Amino acid sequence: MRVPRLALLLLGLQLLAVPPTAAEVVDPVELVRPLRALQDRIAQGDAEARAGASVMLGKIDEALRRVDAEAWKKPRNLRAALAFTLSGGDPGILETILGLDVAQENERLVQGALAYARGRGGEAHELIGEISALTLDPLIAGHVALVQAELVANSNPGRAIALLDEARLLAPGTLVEEAALRRQVSLLAAAGHPEMLEALSGQYLRRFPKSFYAGNFKQQFAAELVGRKTAPLDTTKLDAALLSLEATEQRDLYLLIATEAIARGRMGLVRHAAGKALRRADTGTPQHMRAVTYEAAALIVTGDFEAGFAALEGVDRTKLEGEDVELLDAALAVAEHICQLPAAAAQPGPPPPGATASAKIEAARAVVARVDAMLSRARQ
Repeated sequence: MRVPRLALLLLGLQLLAVPPTAAEVVDPVELVRPLRALQDRIAQGDAEARAGASVMLGKIDEALRRVDAEAWKKPRNLRAALAFTLSGGDPGILETILGLDVAQENERLVQGALAYARGRGGEAHELIGEISALTLDPLIAGHVALVQAELVANSNPGRAIALLDEARLLAPGTLVEEAALRRQVSLLAAAGHPEMLEALSGQYLRRFPKSFYAGNFKQQFAAELVGRKTAPLDTTKLDAALLSLEATEQRDLYLLIATEAIARGRMGLVRHAAGKALRRADTGTPQHMRAVTYEAAALIVTGDFEAGFAALEGVDRTKLEGEDVELLDAALAVAEHICQLPAAAAQPGPPPPGATASAKIEAARAVVARVDAMLSRARQ
């Protein structure tokens, strides 16, 4: 029978809280092992793990400070202390170890990890920047590669991307891999590598769709896709990349993309993304009403005014919040303004050959030309 994860977490915390007897020896490796398991659950979206992580870090810190000074002479125990600090634990334990003068051949690594944890990036890079993470123990290898990448992310993004590849290779399925993928996507977006960006974004969405950090990633993903200027967005590739996700995850991503596209005035993309979201949303839900609003706002300026206006009038505004209500109001105001124009003036297309456009026709064209800006402002 499977034991609930919360029960395992509570058991681990209880064991950490029990002081060792005279016959017992605190094993740093065994103390740190459940922390890694807990953090890996965070990468898979376990809310209980996220809530318990800070508590466990504090308990492990207390237990590590009870470790006998002689025990820190063992390299495996030093690696456990390094793993603890690089996983977000209090770096004070590394200061204690350095004060005991027992780090020996690992002293440079301990000093570098401590410098990084204390925010001294330049010093940390001098100490551990050139160490090959591929030669280190699996307990710390991925963490070290991740730190090395962060230390050069601004000065040498190409090197950082390569180091993040190492981190993912050394710690598959862990929070380290999850963090490395997120960081790589950010660096690739800034460097203008659309194909690699799409590939790694798709990998993240497949491997860590429920991660505690996935919400921020998805927002960033949508912003990069819509806002990039190095290559146009291929909606066919986008749709194919999202097919592996659950329908609700596809829906939410398409809504994010539609939101970003509205803010940037890309109404064709709004129409595509909102339409995809609409087909994946249950009728009458807030997500359904958002998708209707976005698609209708795009329709009134992309060739199907009547359908867009009718859809806007049918939106249940009680299902919308904040900026979406403002968007609905802006779209309705634009639509109503267009309706007030003479029928001929409401057509945004060019006048027939040989005809001279009247002032009202030109005014109607100007109205339609301003719609993108108005709708964009409503979502900013």
